[in-house]
Amino acid sequence: MATISEKTPSLIVSPIDRGGKALAEVIDHSILTNKGILIMPKACTTHPLDPLAAAEITVAVATVRAACATPEVRDGMRFIEVALVEPGKHIVALADAYFFPPFLPSLIPRMKGGPLIPSKLPPRKARLIIYNKNTNETSEWIVELSEVHAVTRGGHHRGKVISSHVIPDVQPAMDAAEYSECEAIVKDYPPFIEAMRKRGVDNMDLVMVDPWCVGYHSEADLPCKRLAKPLILQN
Repeated sequence: MATISEKTPSLIVSPIDRGGKALAEVIDHSILTNKGILIMPKACTTHPLDPLAAAEITVAVATVRAACATPEVRDGMRFIEVALVEPGKHIVALADAYFFPPFLPSLIPRMKGGPLIPSKLPPRKARLIIYNKNTNETSEWIVELSEVHAVTRGGHHRGKVISSHVIPDVQPAMDAAEYSECEAIVKDYPPFIEAMRKRGVDNMDLVMVDPWCVGYHSEADLPCKRLAKPLILQN
């Protein structure tokens, strides 16, 4: 194996090519040596298994919104969940071997000619569960987070939709906006107001409405409806 000092920037040397000569390839990062093994310094700030950062969530949501066909579809979207798509074990092993301390190259199986060390890890991906209140549809989207920078760096971002599909006959969890809407609907319902007055409560601000999800017990609870069961409490 060819040797490289720590002072040599932007070079990576593969062990041996087919002709028995060392190969050099220009890359974006310096090389560290550790007992004759070529190791990359930390090239990423985010480990493949780290939860999505705020900037990544913003990119994922913006990418999906931009991919919608019409403003009506965008306006009806409610983002129920935005979570990391966990990468394969080989990506995690690659990260732990060459990109994050304590640098464990032994995690990568030895191959003839030596392992291929990339200059960066593959882009992370986000999984989004979206409920459209206008169409009563639940969909799943996969977005590749090609490039994400914080707002302090100009807010530059880029994402790519990998896949999207509607999941039939399901209802996702309720979000905070729906909890608020349910409470407002109940407090504005005249029969409810009258029932509370009979119990000596005239001020609706003293009433707390706690919406719960409705189970699927019969066709009356079919997923074609968005239902909640509010519990009533008095402050």
